[in-house]
Amino acid sequence: MNVKTIADQFCERPAVPASSHSADRLAARWRLSDFFELTKPRVMLLAVFTAIVGLISARAQLDPLQALVAVLSIAAGAGAAGALNMWYDADIDAVMTRTAMRPIPRGRVSKVEALVFGVVLGAIAVMALALATNLAAAALLACTILFYAVALTARLIPLLRRASGPRVVSVSSLAHRTGSIDFNDLQGVRVYSPWKAYGQSKLACLMFALELQRRSDSAGWDLISNAAHPGFARTNLFASGPGGLLSFATDFASPFFGHSAADGARPILFAATSPEAKRGAYYGPGGIAELRGAPARALIMPQARDAAAAARLWEVSEQLTGTSFE
Repeated sequence: MNVKTIADQFCERPAVPASSHSADRLAARWRLSDFFELTKPRVMLLAVFTAIVGLISARAQLDPLQALVAVLSIAAGAGAAGALNMWYDADIDAVMTRTAMRPIPRGRVSKVEALVFGVVLGAIAVMALALATNLAAAALLACTILFYAVALTARLIPLLRRASGPRVVSVSSLAHRTGSIDFNDLQGVRVYSPWKAYGQSKLACLMFALELQRRSDSAGWDLISNAAHPGFARTNLFASGPGGLLSFATDFASPFFGHSAADGARPILFAATSPEAKRGAYYGPGGIAELRGAPARALIMPQARDAAAAARLWEVSEQLTGTSFE
């Protein structure tokens, strides 16, 4: 008898006649409870505590509503990270006594459901935080996400090497097309521009994905590293950012040229789950200018293919994050 079987016996739910209204309500409560468990509530509480302490310590007058939205967004972001972590570790969780009763090993939530839940919750959290703060904060967050992704992947490399069919997906953007890597001011200390920082971070994400594939091929890690972007997804990112003419133009154009946030997640899900996804590939919407449409191969700009710059960025990232892939 394996761990999963034991867990199922301990977590078996009471039988209720399927035809009764109480059965439907009970099933709905179990369903919500399973998804809530995916968010790792204790980790969320720790994130909320840290955020509140940071807001109290900040020597600035904060609007109460703005602070509340920021804290809730951070909590949702932590929950999304927890759900994605459970999606990623589902196979390991199923054979560990401590984690065998989590929703995915128990069969209460499928891996695809957990992945979609984590991606959508994360997108909502980021957009809400952008609304509560500004585009500069979103750009800084993008840089943070890049280095977090580098450090996380470095820590996961031993597990990835032992896995069957390991895959790493980096999320880039159409903004990578106008981006460039400024090694003399990589973190925008001397001169900061939100759009420059955002474009650079998304270019760096794509370069990381391609460099990881090159290093995997060279070292024989046998993993798939690819990237994806959502196209022109209808969110509040632009409206909550610079304002003025740009926000007006994007709001006006989005119904005609954009697609929903859920459709924007499709290329990312394709890169992460499809058996047709290729090594070192880049995916996005297949419509005009890659703004909307079904997942398809996306355009990679020449600066993203610069192997020398990617190798240098890799070394700098290892230094900044204090990690190594060796």
